[in-house]
Amino acid sequence: MFSVRDLGFVGRLLVSVGVFLVFGVFVVLIGDFDVYGYSLFLLFVPLVLTSCFFVGRWSVVPGFLATGFLFVISVLLYGQLFFDRLFISLLNLGIFFVIFVLVSVLIGRMNLYLSRLKRDKERVERRLNRYEVGVKASGDSVYMVDLDFCFVFANNAYLERLVGEDLISRVDEELVVGKSLFRLYPDSCSDLYKECVEEVFRSGRQVEREHRSIGGQWVANTYSPVENPVTEELMGVIVVSKDITDKKKARMREEYINSLFRHDVRNKTQISSGYLELIDTQDLPTEVKSYIEKARKGVKETLEIIEKVRSLTEVEKQEPEVIDLNQLLRRVVEKNKGRGMKINLDISEETMVLGGPLLNQVFSNLIENSIKHSNGSFINIDVRVLDEQVVCVIEDDGDGLPPKVRDKVFEKGYSWGEKKGTGNGLYLVKMVLESYGGKVKVKDSSYGGVRFDLYLKKP
Repeated sequence: MFSVRDLGFVGRLLVSVGVFLVFGVFVVLIGDFDVYGYSLFLLFVPLVLTSCFFVGRWSVVPGFLATGFLFVISVLLYGQLFFDRLFISLLNLGIFFVIFVLVSVLIGRMNLYLSRLKRDKERVERRLNRYEVGVKASGDSVYMVDLDFCFVFANNAYLERLVGEDLISRVDEELVVGKSLFRLYPDSCSDLYKECVEEVFRSGRQVEREHRSIGGQWVANTYSPVENPVTEELMGVIVVSKDITDKKKARMREEYINSLFRHDVRNKTQISSGYLELIDTQDLPTEVKSYIEKARKGVKETLEIIEKVRSLTEVEKQEPEVIDLNQLLRRVVEKNKGRGMKINLDISEETMVLGGPLLNQVFSNLIENSIKHSNGSFINIDVRVLDEQVVCVIEDDGDGLPPKVRDKVFEKGYSWGEKKGTGNGLYLVKMVLESYGGKVKVKDSSYGGVRFDLYLKKP
């Protein structure tokens, strides 16, 4: 559609001059019958019209044009009288000039605001159209409710779920749009949705919940605030609902197996260990005793594996808390004294970090690894406080690690050497530290052995 504003500056100027000429002729024609000069006020009409052609710094142009035409028309209508009263004429012309410019600038600013508003609206509409295509094609249930808890839109995946739950008769967005959430769902479900949506309204933050749907499936709902991109005011809440029934069942099976493994298998293994201890007290041939010792070693390693599985399971459940690192290190060092290696602990001031109960196992694992595998004579533990982190350095004077081993040492199930274990100890160290927002690095020690740098967050 053609618009004068699409023309260049010269084109808009010529069109404006033409508009003023048309109205100027009209003013001159009726001016002969206008004793009081009211016809001159008709110049405000072309002023308003042409002010719509200019925005920004050129919005003063119509004001200058109107003043110029006012001067010409005044001379044509009043002739010599205009020059006889030149001071009054120029004063009136100056007053009209200020008014004309103010009006043209005001309209120009208004046009600029409306133009930006139109562009913002078009941009939002384009963005919404793109989002709508993605939302409609999504396999997850997606819908939006406004501030009155009424549906704004719903994609086919959500509508199909409603049909399966006998809440609507067919897949038709018109059956839900504009309807209240509370009319669609029974009281128990609508109360849950209302609680989540109100929490988003109140906090302005995303809310996540898992619950059973009416159809019996487990769903993970994410409630996100939707703001007007222009005014940034809250418009409603968009809900993305994922069917997690299979994941939930798998998780429950996993928890059951872990529980069975940690409790029942552990108890049976401990019973076997007890009987092996009793048998070992008997007067048995040397060869039989060697078999019993191997069996006891296997049982011990099985219990260690069970304990590591328990620890890995607990990692996912624990939230970081404030821990006194120095006190924890003192307990671990005291526990491992007299086991074949001297342990030097270099700490001074109180050092608090974010961690949890499994930190104790982290430090115990590293110290026990040095004692069992390093062939060294001492372990040095040093705590260094940085700006946002605390670094605990554990190093020994043992054999160290070959480069190819060092690169894989934190991989799950990786083990090496003659005394290799299950391969889960250092993997557990890595997992625990990462769950607390920390990390671990391995490098060569200045003492000739291996060095572990454990990074922990400050509270």
